[in-house]
Amino acid sequence: RFIGINNGSLGFLYDFAKDEIPEIFKKLNSNEICEHTYPLLQGVASFKKDKEVIYALNEIRIENPFHTLISDVFIGEDQLETYRGNGLIVASSIGSSAYNKSLGGALVDPDLCALELTEVAGIQNNAYKSLGSSLIIKGDKVITFTGKLTHSVVGYDYMNIQKDDELLKLEVSYSNQKVRIIYSDNHSYIQKIRKSFVL
Repeated sequence: RFIGINNGSLGFLYDFAKDEIPEIFKKLNSNEICEHTYPLLQGVASFKKDKEVIYALNEIRIENPFHTLISDVFIGEDQLETYRGNGLIVASSIGSSAYNKSLGGALVDPDLCALELTEVAGIQNNAYKSLGSSLIIKGDKVITFTGKLTHSVVGYDYMNIQKDDELLKLEVSYSNQKVRIIYSDNHSYIQKIRKSFVL
């Protein structure tokens, strides 16, 4: 369980101010508090030598800081495209307001269980084209990246996998792991959007 305390920075998980901390514990003791449960994203990164499983609240990324990333993108068993560009991210619903939004992705109500696939500087010309927009799909799907992934980096939230090994495949889905976040009893997602991005 997490309680977000606003220390002056923007954040959708921060519902309380520092001076409200004593009041938070009073409300926790009397059950006058609102709690939301969100599933974590899971990434399974397959390397030549082994596999690594990661978990994220906001997004999981595949990026290539050295060369153009070329990746076949599958939604379930269906191939969507062969992507060329700087990278791709898969955002959770609650993470749609983070890095995803700065890339032009849509805001998704956190109460919807959805995955959002968004490009990072995709190449769009007569020779190569990708979808060119975010794609929002049901949360029970698996998004898979395969292809020429040499020198690709897998990132998740503020971290990345540090491994001297060649990435072969990355699979992203929702996991069975969940996080519980404590909000104020007057929490409103729409008001949070308005306060953060409109006013």
